[in-house]
Amino acid sequence: MVQDFNRTNALFIKPMIVLLILAGYFAGLFNGGL
Repeated sequence: MVQDFNRTNALFIKPMIVLLILAGYFAGLFNGGL
């Protein structure tokens, strides 16, 4: 049960972290551009 939970957690959390990093990166670009 715990291993299953961790596996599905990783599948959802890793993309979320990547999206947050990309969002922060683009926000920095827009702030720097403006």
